[in-house]
Amino acid sequence: MWNYLPKVDRTIKIPPSMMLQPWMGSNFSNDDLVKESSFVDDYTHELAGVDDSGEVTVYRVTTVARKLLNSLETPFQFEGTDLRVSIGTSIGIAMYPEDGAGAETLVERADMAMYAVKQRKKNDFYFYS
Repeated sequence: MWNYLPKVDRTIKIPPSMMLQPWMGSNFSNDDLVKESSFVDDYTHELAGVDDSGEVTVYRVTTVARKLLNSLETPFQFEGTDLRVSIGTSIGIAMYPEDGAGAETLVERADMAMYAVKQRKKNDFYFYS
């Protein structure tokens, strides 16, 4: 990828190792810009809150990597064997500061959310509530 910097009128090459770095301090990565991955396909979005106390209503959306779950489900073969393995994953998520202020509380609540996933639906994630 090549990036043009108008302030210095210069074009620079972005090496592959920097593709996941933020683009100009934003929440977008260089990879997002070239659409090698998809923000819609690779992440699951959840409305985390609404603040309509100001002039403009603000929607807070959290994203969770769906790609991680999908990549672990994809069977892989151990080198030099006929053994094919896939990994089932359950992820529990607790958010700071809504779900707890300390690390111990957050881990405990993420663990509770993970067990809720295991009971209801495997290979998925839940937010603590």
